[in-house]
Amino acid sequence: MTFSRSSFGRGQRAGHRGAPGGHDFRRTPAASLPKPEHSQRQIESIAAAPALTEDFDDKIRIENVEYVTSFNWKETRDPTIIVPGKPPRWQPPSSAQSLHEDGGIYYRDPNSARFPSYPTEPAIRAIRERIPDFDLSEIDVFGCGNTVGSLLSFARDEERTFRFGVESIGSSLFLVRKTNTPRETIEDVRGYGHTFPEAYTTWARDVRGSASHQRVIKYDFAGLKCFIRSESDGYLPDLVDHNKSTSEQKHEDGDDPLSDTNRLMALALGLQVPSTAIDLTVQHAGEPTPQQALFDLKTRALKTKRAGDISVDDFLHRMWVNQTPNFILAFHTYGKFENNNIHIVDVRNKVNEWEAQNATMLSKLGGLLHKLINVATQNGESRFEVRRVGKGPLQLWSEVPQWSALSPGLKALWGVKDRHETRALQAEQNKLVHEDDEDADYLKF
Repeated sequence: MTFSRSSFGRGQRAGHRGAPGGHDFRRTPAASLPKPEHSQRQIESIAAAPALTEDFDDKIRIENVEYVTSFNWKETRDPTIIVPGKPPRWQPPSSAQSLHEDGGIYYRDPNSARFPSYPTEPAIRAIRERIPDFDLSEIDVFGCGNTVGSLLSFARDEERTFRFGVESIGSSLFLVRKTNTPRETIEDVRGYGHTFPEAYTTWARDVRGSASHQRVIKYDFAGLKCFIRSESDGYLPDLVDHNKSTSEQKHEDGDDPLSDTNRLMALALGLQVPSTAIDLTVQHAGEPTPQQALFDLKTRALKTKRAGDISVDDFLHRMWVNQTPNFILAFHTYGKFENNNIHIVDVRNKVNEWEAQNATMLSKLGGLLHKLINVATQNGESRFEVRRVGKGPLQLWSEVPQWSALSPGLKALWGVKDRHETRALQAEQNKLVHEDDEDADYLKF
Protein backbone atom coordinates (compact mmCIF):
# COMPACT_ATOMS: atom_id res chain seq x y z
CA MET A 1 0.00 0.00 0.00
CA THR A 2 1.32 3.45 -0.88
CA PHE A 3 0.21 6.95 -0.07
CA SER A 4 1.20 9.79 -2.32
CA ARG A 5 3.44 12.64 -1.20
CA SER A 6 2.66 15.89 -2.92
CA SER A 7 2.83 19.67 -2.60
CA PHE A 8 -0.86 20.36 -1.99
CA GLY A 9 -1.75 23.15 0.40
CA ARG A 10 -2.41 22.45 4.01
CA GLY A 11 -5.97 22.40 5.32
CA GLN A 12 -7.59 23.44 8.53
CA ARG A 13 -6.42 21.46 11.49
CA ALA A 14 -8.55 18.70 12.86
CA GLY A 15 -8.91 18.79 16.62
CA HIS A 16 -7.89 15.15 16.88
CA ARG A 17 -10.19 13.40 19.34
CA GLY A 18 -11.07 16.85 20.58
CA ALA A 19 -12.53 19.79 18.72
CA PRO A 20 -12.53 18.71 15.07
CA GLY A 21 -11.34 21.32 12.61
CA GLY A 22 -10.63 18.89 9.81
CA HIS A 23 -14.23 18.54 8.68
CA ASP A 24 -15.14 19.26 5.06
CA PHE A 25 -14.74 22.97 4.48
CA ARG A 26 -17.85 25.10 4.70
CA ARG A 27 -18.70 28.59 5.86
CA THR A 28 -20.14 28.90 9.32
CA PRO A 29 -22.22 31.79 10.68
CA ALA A 30 -20.28 34.65 12.23
CA ALA A 31 -19.62 34.06 15.91
CA SER A 32 -20.71 36.45 18.64
CA LEU A 33 -19.17 37.46 21.94
CA PRO A 34 -20.82 37.90 25.33
CA LYS A 35 -21.08 41.52 26.41
CA PRO A 36 -18.37 42.83 28.72
CA GLU A 37 -19.32 42.66 32.39
CA HIS A 38 -20.28 45.78 34.32
CA SER A 39 -16.97 45.76 36.15
CA GLN A 40 -15.02 45.99 32.89
CA ARG A 41 -14.04 49.24 31.19
CA GLN A 42 -12.63 49.81 27.73
CA ILE A 43 -8.95 50.67 27.74
CA GLU A 44 -8.26 51.19 24.06
CA SER A 45 -9.56 50.49 20.56
CA ILE A 46 -7.02 49.65 17.84
CA ALA A 47 -8.30 50.25 14.32
CA ALA A 48 -5.27 48.86 12.50
CA ALA A 49 -2.32 46.71 13.55
CA PRO A 50 0.84 48.76 14.18
CA ALA A 51 3.97 47.69 12.30
CA LEU A 52 7.33 47.14 13.94
CA THR A 53 10.02 49.79 13.63
CA GLU A 54 12.97 49.44 11.29
CA ASP A 55 15.00 48.05 14.18
CA PHE A 56 13.11 44.77 13.78
CA ASP A 57 13.45 44.37 10.02
CA ASP A 58 15.69 41.33 10.45
CA LYS A 59 13.46 39.75 13.12
CA ILE A 60 10.12 39.32 11.38
CA ARG A 61 10.70 35.67 10.66
CA ILE A 62 10.53 32.66 12.96
CA GLU A 63 13.94 31.35 13.97
CA ASN A 64 15.43 28.86 16.44
CA VAL A 65 12.41 26.57 16.70
CA GLU A 66 12.78 24.14 19.62
CA TYR A 67 10.60 21.54 21.28
CA VAL A 68 10.01 22.40 24.95
CA THR A 69 7.54 19.86 26.31
CA SER A 70 4.37 17.98 25.53
CA PHE A 71 1.53 16.23 27.28
CA ASN A 72 -1.53 14.14 26.58
CA TRP A 73 -4.91 14.81 28.11
CA LYS A 74 -6.14 11.55 29.58
CA GLU A 75 -9.80 10.59 29.23
CA THR A 76 -10.62 10.57 32.94
CA ARG A 77 -13.14 12.19 35.27
CA ASP A 78 -10.48 14.18 37.11
CA PRO A 79 -8.05 16.39 35.15
CA THR A 80 -5.03 14.23 34.30
CA ILE A 81 -2.12 14.82 31.94
CA ILE A 82 0.60 12.43 30.76
CA VAL A 83 4.07 13.98 30.36
CA PRO A 84 5.67 13.97 27.83
CA GLY A 85 2.95 11.84 26.26
CA LYS A 86 3.00 11.06 22.57
CA PRO A 87 0.80 11.93 19.58
CA PRO A 88 -1.07 9.13 17.81
CA ARG A 89 0.89 7.23 15.17
CA TRP A 90 -0.09 7.33 11.51
CA GLN A 91 -1.14 3.73 10.85
CA PRO A 92 -3.48 3.54 7.86
CA PRO A 93 -5.46 0.39 7.08
CA SER A 94 -4.47 -1.56 3.98
CA SER A 95 -7.74 -1.10 2.13
CA ALA A 96 -10.23 1.68 1.40
CA GLN A 97 -12.44 2.67 4.32
CA SER A 98 -16.08 3.74 4.32
CA LEU A 99 -16.57 5.81 7.45
CA HIS A 100 -19.55 7.23 9.29
CA GLU A 101 -19.82 11.01 9.45
CA ASP A 102 -18.74 12.67 12.67
CA GLY A 103 -21.26 12.65 15.46
CA GLY A 104 -21.15 13.42 19.15
CA ILE A 105 -19.95 16.25 21.36
CA TYR A 106 -16.74 18.09 20.52
CA TYR A 107 -15.32 20.76 22.81
CA ARG A 108 -14.08 23.94 21.22
CA ASP A 109 -11.09 24.07 23.55
CA PRO A 110 -10.05 20.80 25.27
CA ASN A 111 -7.75 22.63 27.68
CA SER A 112 -10.56 24.85 28.90
CA ALA A 113 -13.02 21.96 29.07
CA ARG A 114 -10.72 19.80 31.19
CA PHE A 115 -9.14 22.52 33.36
CA PRO A 116 -11.56 25.46 33.22
CA SER A 117 -10.09 27.79 35.82
CA TYR A 118 -6.57 27.89 34.33
CA PRO A 119 -6.43 26.38 30.83
CA THR A 120 -2.76 27.34 30.41
CA GLU A 121 -1.60 25.83 33.69
CA PRO A 122 -1.22 22.20 32.46
CA ALA A 123 1.28 23.38 29.84
CA ILE A 124 3.39 25.20 32.45
CA ARG A 125 3.20 22.19 34.76
CA ALA A 126 4.36 20.00 31.86
CA ILE A 127 7.36 22.28 31.34
CA ARG A 128 8.29 22.08 35.03
CA GLU A 129 7.84 18.30 35.05
CA ARG A 130 10.09 17.78 32.06
CA ILE A 131 12.64 20.52 32.83
CA PRO A 132 12.65 21.09 36.61
CA ASP A 133 15.25 23.87 36.47
CA PHE A 134 13.63 25.68 33.55
CA ASP A 135 14.23 29.44 33.68
CA LEU A 136 10.76 30.97 33.58
CA SER A 137 12.18 34.40 32.79
CA GLU A 138 13.02 33.02 29.34
CA ILE A 139 9.33 33.32 28.40
CA ASP A 140 8.51 36.65 26.78
CA VAL A 141 5.14 35.62 25.34
CA PHE A 142 3.21 32.43 26.08
CA GLY A 143 0.26 31.84 23.78
CA CYS A 144 -1.35 29.16 21.68
CA GLY A 145 -2.16 28.58 18.05
CA ASN A 146 -5.57 30.12 18.62
CA THR A 147 -4.56 33.35 20.40
CA VAL A 148 -1.58 34.12 18.16
CA GLY A 149 -3.62 33.05 15.15
CA SER A 150 -6.34 35.49 16.20
CA LEU A 151 -3.86 38.36 16.30
CA LEU A 152 -2.55 37.23 12.94
CA SER A 153 -6.07 37.37 11.48
CA PHE A 154 -6.35 41.00 12.63
CA ALA A 155 -2.97 41.80 11.08
CA ARG A 156 -4.23 40.18 7.85
CA ASP A 157 -7.45 42.23 8.01
CA GLU A 158 -9.29 38.92 7.97
CA GLU A 159 -12.79 38.52 9.40
CA ARG A 160 -12.66 36.69 12.73
CA THR A 161 -14.47 36.98 16.04
CA PHE A 162 -12.48 36.13 19.17
CA ARG A 163 -11.51 37.11 22.67
CA PHE A 164 -8.71 36.13 24.99
CA GLY A 165 -7.30 37.16 28.33
CA VAL A 166 -3.87 38.77 28.77
CA GLU A 167 -1.80 38.84 31.93
CA SER A 168 1.72 40.01 32.66
CA ILE A 169 3.36 37.71 35.23
CA GLY A 170 6.89 38.74 36.09
CA SER A 171 8.58 39.32 32.74
CA SER A 172 6.22 36.96 30.89
CA LEU A 173 3.05 37.86 28.99
CA PHE A 174 0.33 35.19 28.83
CA LEU A 175 -2.37 35.07 26.15
CA VAL A 176 -5.18 32.73 27.24
CA ARG A 177 -8.00 31.74 24.90
CA LYS A 178 -11.54 32.33 26.15
CA THR A 179 -14.63 30.46 25.05
CA ASN A 180 -18.15 31.56 25.96
CA THR A 181 -18.29 28.75 28.52
CA PRO A 182 -15.47 26.42 29.63
CA ARG A 183 -17.09 23.43 27.96
CA GLU A 184 -18.42 25.20 24.89
CA THR A 185 -19.08 22.72 22.09
CA ILE A 186 -18.91 23.04 18.32
CA GLU A 187 -22.39 23.01 16.89
CA ASP A 188 -23.48 21.33 13.68
CA VAL A 189 -20.30 19.29 13.26
CA ARG A 190 -20.13 17.68 9.83
CA GLY A 191 -17.55 15.75 7.85
CA TYR A 192 -14.95 13.19 8.92
CA GLY A 193 -12.38 15.15 10.92
CA HIS A 194 -12.91 12.84 13.90
CA THR A 195 -13.76 9.44 12.43
CA PHE A 196 -10.92 9.61 9.90
CA PRO A 197 -8.09 9.92 12.48
CA GLU A 198 -9.81 7.30 14.63
CA ALA A 199 -9.51 4.87 11.71
CA TYR A 200 -6.07 5.90 10.45
CA THR A 201 -4.04 6.56 13.60
CA THR A 202 -3.40 4.72 16.85
CA TRP A 203 -2.17 5.62 20.33
CA ALA A 204 0.92 3.86 21.72
CA ARG A 205 0.23 1.34 24.44
CA ASP A 206 1.65 3.45 27.27
CA VAL A 207 -0.56 6.44 26.42
CA ARG A 208 -3.78 4.67 25.53
CA GLY A 209 -6.83 6.35 26.93
CA SER A 210 -5.54 9.73 25.73
CA ALA A 211 -7.96 12.33 24.42
CA SER A 212 -5.51 14.72 22.74
CA HIS A 213 -1.82 15.53 22.41
CA GLN A 214 -0.68 19.03 23.32
CA ARG A 215 2.75 20.36 22.45
CA VAL A 216 4.78 23.42 23.48
CA ILE A 217 7.49 24.81 21.22
CA LYS A 218 9.51 27.98 21.47
CA TYR A 219 10.92 30.24 18.79
CA ASP A 220 12.30 33.71 18.26
CA PHE A 221 10.02 36.20 16.52
CA ALA A 222 9.98 40.00 16.49
CA GLY A 223 12.71 40.14 19.11
CA LEU A 224 10.66 38.01 21.48
CA LYS A 225 11.02 34.49 22.82
CA CYS A 226 7.59 33.06 22.01
CA PHE A 227 6.22 29.86 23.55
CA ILE A 228 3.34 28.35 21.61
CA ARG A 229 1.06 25.51 22.70
CA SER A 230 -0.91 23.66 20.03
CA GLU A 231 -2.64 20.36 19.48
CA SER A 232 -1.05 17.79 17.17
CA ASP A 233 -3.09 15.32 15.17
CA GLY A 234 -0.35 12.70 14.94
CA TYR A 235 3.11 11.80 13.74
CA LEU A 236 4.60 9.97 10.76
CA PRO A 237 6.71 7.05 12.01
CA ASP A 238 8.98 7.02 8.93
CA LEU A 239 10.18 10.52 9.87
CA VAL A 240 11.41 9.44 13.30
CA ASP A 241 15.09 8.53 13.44
CA HIS A 242 14.91 4.97 14.71
CA ASN A 243 18.66 4.46 14.36
CA LYS A 244 19.39 6.52 17.46
CA SER A 245 19.61 4.57 20.65
CA THR A 246 17.88 5.84 23.74
CA SER A 247 21.20 6.85 25.28
CA GLU A 248 22.19 8.75 22.12
CA GLN A 249 18.89 10.62 22.16
CA LYS A 250 19.39 11.53 25.82
CA HIS A 251 22.90 12.77 25.07
CA GLU A 252 21.66 14.90 22.19
CA ASP A 253 18.83 16.43 24.21
CA GLY A 254 20.79 16.74 27.45
CA ASP A 255 20.10 14.75 30.60
CA ASP A 256 16.86 12.85 30.47
CA PRO A 257 14.42 15.28 32.12
CA LEU A 258 12.21 12.43 33.28
CA SER A 259 14.96 10.38 34.88
CA ASP A 260 14.41 9.24 38.45
CA THR A 261 16.76 11.94 39.74
CA ASN A 262 15.04 14.75 37.90
CA ARG A 263 11.63 13.47 38.89
CA LEU A 264 12.67 13.77 42.52
CA MET A 265 13.88 17.30 41.79
CA ALA A 266 10.52 18.12 40.23
CA LEU A 267 8.73 16.73 43.27
CA ALA A 268 10.92 18.80 45.57
CA LEU A 269 10.19 21.93 43.55
CA GLY A 270 6.50 21.13 43.65
CA LEU A 271 6.57 20.98 47.44
CA GLN A 272 7.79 24.58 47.47
CA VAL A 273 4.75 25.76 45.51
CA PRO A 274 1.60 26.58 47.48
CA SER A 275 -1.16 24.09 46.77
CA THR A 276 -4.04 25.21 44.56
CA ALA A 277 -7.75 24.67 45.03
CA ILE A 278 -7.85 22.49 41.92
CA ASP A 279 -5.67 19.41 41.69
CA LEU A 280 -4.11 18.41 38.37
CA THR A 281 -2.83 14.85 38.26
CA VAL A 282 0.43 14.37 36.37
CA GLN A 283 1.49 10.95 35.12
CA HIS A 284 4.72 10.08 33.31
CA ALA A 285 4.66 8.04 30.10
CA GLY A 286 5.44 8.34 26.42
CA GLU A 287 8.48 9.97 24.85
CA PRO A 288 9.24 13.21 22.99
CA THR A 289 8.40 13.09 19.28
CA PRO A 290 10.62 15.07 16.89
CA GLN A 291 9.00 18.14 15.39
CA GLN A 292 9.84 16.97 11.87
CA ALA A 293 7.47 14.00 12.22
CA LEU A 294 4.32 15.85 13.32
CA PHE A 295 1.30 16.34 11.10
CA ASP A 296 -2.11 17.96 11.07
CA LEU A 297 -4.88 16.73 8.81
CA LYS A 298 -7.95 17.73 6.89
CA THR A 299 -10.66 15.79 5.09
CA ARG A 300 -12.52 17.09 2.08
CA ALA A 301 -15.19 15.73 -0.26
CA LEU A 302 -13.64 14.78 -3.60
CA LYS A 303 -16.75 15.82 -5.50
CA THR A 304 -16.48 19.48 -4.45
CA LYS A 305 -12.97 20.23 -5.77
CA ARG A 306 -10.33 18.30 -7.58
CA ALA A 307 -7.02 17.91 -5.76
CA GLY A 308 -5.13 20.09 -8.22
CA ASP A 309 -7.45 23.03 -7.59
CA ILE A 310 -6.58 23.41 -3.90
CA SER A 311 -4.55 26.50 -3.02
CA VAL A 312 -2.04 26.48 -0.19
CA ASP A 313 -2.50 30.20 0.41
CA ASP A 314 -5.61 29.78 2.56
CA PHE A 315 -3.90 27.59 5.13
CA LEU A 316 -0.17 28.30 5.35
CA HIS A 317 -0.56 30.98 8.02
CA ARG A 318 -1.85 28.31 10.43
CA MET A 319 1.15 26.11 9.76
CA TRP A 320 3.48 29.06 10.24
CA VAL A 321 2.19 29.83 13.75
CA ASN A 322 2.45 26.23 14.98
CA GLN A 323 5.50 25.29 12.86
CA THR A 324 3.94 21.92 12.02
CA PRO A 325 5.84 20.57 8.99
CA ASN A 326 3.49 17.93 7.58
CA PHE A 327 -0.11 17.75 6.52
CA ILE A 328 -2.35 14.87 5.52
CA LEU A 329 -5.01 15.80 3.01
CA ALA A 330 -7.63 13.08 2.69
CA PHE A 331 -10.32 13.14 0.00
CA HIS A 332 -13.44 11.02 0.19
CA THR A 333 -16.52 10.21 -1.82
CA TYR A 334 -19.53 10.07 0.51
CA GLY A 335 -17.28 8.89 3.34
CA LYS A 336 -15.21 6.39 1.37
CA PHE A 337 -11.47 7.06 1.51
CA GLU A 338 -9.40 5.45 -1.25
CA ASN A 339 -5.69 5.10 -0.59
CA ASN A 340 -4.70 7.01 -3.72
CA ASN A 341 -6.75 9.99 -2.52
CA ILE A 342 -4.82 10.38 0.74
CA HIS A 343 -1.87 12.73 0.31
CA ILE A 344 0.99 13.27 2.76
CA VAL A 345 2.31 16.79 2.32
CA ASP A 346 5.61 18.35 3.39
CA VAL A 347 4.74 22.06 3.68
CA ARG A 348 8.00 23.45 5.07
CA ASN A 349 9.19 25.06 1.86
CA LYS A 350 5.75 26.52 1.18
CA VAL A 351 5.58 27.96 4.70
CA ASN A 352 9.02 29.54 4.27
CA GLU A 353 7.94 31.09 0.97
CA TRP A 354 4.74 32.40 2.58
CA GLU A 355 6.75 33.94 5.42
CA ALA A 356 9.06 35.75 3.01
CA GLN A 357 6.14 37.04 0.92
CA ASN A 358 4.22 38.34 3.95
CA ALA A 359 6.92 40.27 5.78
CA THR A 360 4.80 43.43 5.98
CA MET A 361 1.85 41.62 7.54
CA LEU A 362 4.12 39.71 9.94
CA SER A 363 5.66 43.02 10.98
CA LYS A 364 2.15 44.04 12.07
CA LEU A 365 1.78 40.84 14.09
CA GLY A 366 5.06 41.61 15.83
CA GLY A 367 3.86 45.15 16.44
CA LEU A 368 0.68 43.82 18.07
CA LEU A 369 2.65 41.58 20.44
CA HIS A 370 4.85 44.49 21.50
CA LYS A 371 1.76 46.67 21.87
CA LEU A 372 0.17 44.19 24.29
CA ILE A 373 3.40 44.01 26.27
CA ASN A 374 3.53 47.80 26.52
CA VAL A 375 -0.08 48.02 27.70
CA ALA A 376 0.58 45.37 30.36
CA THR A 377 3.87 46.75 31.62
CA GLN A 378 3.77 50.51 31.04
CA ASN A 379 0.09 51.43 31.30
CA GLY A 380 -0.52 49.72 34.63
CA GLU A 381 -2.89 47.15 33.10
CA SER A 382 -1.27 43.87 34.09
CA ARG A 383 -4.48 42.00 33.20
CA PHE A 384 -6.89 42.83 30.40
CA GLU A 385 -9.09 41.24 27.76
CA VAL A 386 -8.65 41.42 23.98
CA ARG A 387 -11.87 41.37 21.95
CA ARG A 388 -12.79 41.58 18.28
CA VAL A 389 -16.01 41.00 16.30
CA GLY A 390 -15.87 40.28 12.57
CA LYS A 391 -13.66 42.83 10.81
CA GLY A 392 -14.00 45.41 13.57
CA PRO A 393 -11.24 47.02 15.64
CA LEU A 394 -9.20 45.23 18.26
CA GLN A 395 -10.62 46.32 21.61
CA LEU A 396 -8.80 46.13 24.94
CA TRP A 397 -10.93 45.92 28.08
CA SER A 398 -10.01 45.65 31.74
CA GLU A 399 -10.25 42.12 33.09
CA VAL A 400 -12.81 40.79 35.57
CA PRO A 401 -11.40 40.44 39.11
CA GLN A 402 -11.73 36.66 39.30
CA TRP A 403 -9.84 35.88 36.08
CA SER A 404 -6.16 34.94 36.04
CA ALA A 405 -3.87 33.18 33.59
CA LEU A 406 -2.36 30.91 36.25
CA SER A 407 -3.16 29.79 39.77
CA PRO A 408 -1.57 31.65 42.69
CA GLY A 409 0.63 28.61 43.30
CA LEU A 410 2.27 28.75 39.89
CA LYS A 411 2.41 32.54 39.83
CA ALA A 412 4.51 32.33 42.98
CA LEU A 413 7.28 30.86 40.84
CA TRP A 414 7.56 34.28 39.18
CA GLY A 415 7.64 35.91 42.60
CA VAL A 416 4.02 37.03 42.32
CA LYS A 417 1.82 36.87 45.43
CA ASP A 418 -1.63 38.41 45.64
CA ARG A 419 -3.87 37.44 48.56
CA HIS A 420 -6.84 39.40 47.21
CA GLU A 421 -6.57 37.54 43.93
CA THR A 422 -6.34 34.21 45.73
CA ARG A 423 -9.62 34.90 47.55
CA ALA A 424 -11.32 36.05 44.34
CA LEU A 425 -10.21 32.95 42.46
CA GLN A 426 -11.36 30.66 45.23
CA ALA A 427 -14.78 32.33 45.20
CA GLU A 428 -15.04 31.90 41.44
CA GLN A 429 -14.09 28.21 41.66
CA ASN A 430 -16.78 27.65 44.28
CA LYS A 431 -19.23 29.45 42.02
CA LEU A 432 -18.37 27.09 39.15
CA VAL A 433 -19.07 24.08 41.33
CA HIS A 434 -22.45 25.28 42.55
CA GLU A 435 -23.69 26.66 39.22
CA ASP A 436 -22.78 23.79 36.91
CA ASP A 437 -22.52 20.24 38.22
CA GLU A 438 -21.47 19.02 34.80
CA ASP A 439 -18.46 21.34 34.71
CA ALA A 440 -17.69 20.31 38.26
CA ASP A 441 -16.97 16.79 37.01
CA TYR A 442 -13.67 18.20 35.83
CA LEU A 443 -12.82 19.84 39.15
CA LYS A 444 -11.07 18.01 41.94
CA PHE A 445 -10.86 19.70 45.32
